[in-house]
Amino acid sequence: MSRQYSAHDRDTGNAGDGRVIVVTGATGFLGRSIVRRLQSESREVVGAARPSVERQALVPLSVEAPQFKALLARQPYALVHAAGSASVADSVREPHEDFRSSVALFEEVIDAVRRLSPGTRVLLLSSAAVYGNPTHLPIDESAPTAPVSPYGHHKLLSEQLGRMYQTFYDVPFCSIRIFSAYGKELRRQVVFDVAQKLRSARAGETVVLRGTGRESRDFIHGEDVARAVLCVLDGAAFAGESYNVASGQATRIEELASSIRDQLRSDATVEFDGIVRSGDVLYWQANVSKLRGLGFRPQWTLQAGIRDMLTSEHGDVDSKIGDHVKLPTMPGQRA
Repeated sequence: MSRQYSAHDRDTGNAGDGRVIVVTGATGFLGRSIVRRLQSESREVVGAARPSVERQALVPLSVEAPQFKALLARQPYALVHAAGSASVADSVREPHEDFRSSVALFEEVIDAVRRLSPGTRVLLLSSAAVYGNPTHLPIDESAPTAPVSPYGHHKLLSEQLGRMYQTFYDVPFCSIRIFSAYGKELRRQVVFDVAQKLRSARAGETVVLRGTGRESRDFIHGEDVARAVLCVLDGAAFAGESYNVASGQATRIEELASSIRDQLRSDATVEFDGIVRSGDVLYWQANVSKLRGLGFRPQWTLQAGIRDMLTSEHGDVDSKIGDHVKLPTMPGQRA
């Protein structure tokens, strides 16, 4: 029978080095938020990223890299896998590349954990895209999975791989299915895209957005995703289960556009072209009672999150996380 891990394991060291949490994809939008949150809770964090990201304080995210092997040899308490693809549209255009950067990468990482640190908890950042177009709302974790994009299929395959390693090799595994994440450092996706178009609109101009406007999303701030990660790390059984990560509230895209327009005090007119992009779902709203059972409560309302985005200085987000978040160096690395 597969073993379930608890917070007691972290405190006693039974699940590895209780001081260390590895975050892969530490330079990404959610990776940054997770690192910051863990550090604010005085957790020891080591970030890993693709070797192409040149940062001395980051461990290369390559299972062949000596630094990555040495990191796993420390038997870290947990590994949060935030690396990989993050675009439905890109997955439709380049499905093989999406598979490589999503499923293949995760399989390499979790197999390395199996070989070098099998007691380390592995938390996969998955997506609500695994559900596709749901048959009922709100969606709970027992809902059928029927992805409508390569991105969603690849997230589901990654979840299945994680459960396989948990079942056959006793690697503690859990996934979180993130709905529509947003935040001021994410310079793409619907919240940012709508804000940019309305910001750029001239007085009285008509801004045309994709879709019908009646599509709905369940928005969750990046900082709240990081809070959810902490709740799951400390409270989940890591027996192959999944958790929805969302606010639990549906917002139609036309409502989102109206809210952004009002906060910008724009007099632009918003219209929709009626075209639904391939791979996009129509309606989302999550049941988050399972996550709430671990003590999770979102801190950001959508209105507050939009206001924070619109009032923040928007320079290009630096790909080097060290400019915003200090990560500890590994032994033998230069600071």
